[in-house]
Amino acid sequence: MDKKHIFTNYLMLSFLSNIAAQEVSELHLIYREYDDTYGYENNLGDTIIPYGKYMCHIPYRTLGFISKPKEKDIVAISPSGTELFKVFQYDNGPDHLSEGVFRMIGNNNKMGFADTTGHIVIPPRFDFVTPFKNGHAFFNTGGHNVPIDKSGEYHMITGGHWGVINKEGKEICPALLDSVPLKYKGIQTEIIYQKQRMPLEKAMFIIQKGLEKNKEPFNKTGKIQRIKP
Repeated sequence: MDKKHIFTNYLMLSFLSNIAAQEVSELHLIYREYDDTYGYENNLGDTIIPYGKYMCHIPYRTLGFISKPKEKDIVAISPSGTELFKVFQYDNGPDHLSEGVFRMIGNNNKMGFADTTGHIVIPPRFDFVTPFKNGHAFFNTGGHNVPIDKSGEYHMITGGHWGVINKEGKEICPALLDSVPLKYKGIQTEIIYQKQRMPLEKAMFIIQKGLEKNKEPFNKTGKIQRIKP
């Protein structure tokens, strides 16, 4: 076989491999009525999660969510069935999609964000963080996760302070705010800073001016890092 035929065959095999890889790209929730169980199959009809093996949640087509028996965690899986990471739970299911991302939990038990392809877009480094809205999310430092009902099913963050990140995960406001958003008015976000209710942009302006005046940079915890003379 000459070099031309070898090269042609190589290109054909590469092309077919790429087509095959691209074809297995979706997950579909399947239901069996007689025993009320769910599973997953891919877009080729192959069974990825058999009926009844795990509790299966509605997928994002390119990403599935399973809950294992006797385990409280929800885990994201790829269309091939590979387990990717734990997912933050909201209202007894996986976190809702907001502005193209949802909250995930890393092996360090910190929170970050992933998209519907299973790509971690903001690595897990927050004790707690809210969903994105208006292009930013609020993270908490120094707070405590406490139950708000007798069953312990629902929790809230009390204490500590709140900071702000953008969609790239960059901290655009240090953890000095007294609250998460109180109200959204279109693209405007209202918060509490120094016990006063005000737009987020105003609070960030005041904080930035204070930083420039005091020339006291903030460390990663959001606390003032004073520089000894």
